[in-house]
Amino acid sequence: MKRQDNVGILVGTIFLTVAAGAGLLNRTPPRRPLRRGRQA
Repeated sequence: MKRQDNVGILVGTIFLTVAAGAGLLNRTPPRRPLRRGRQA
């Protein structure tokens, strides 16, 4: 069942990427609406 391990690695990588992206969004000035990104 190596597929499960691979999926776990992919999910972990995606999670880290999203977390990093969220950190960058937090650094950006609040002038840009965050709701727009969530809807898209």
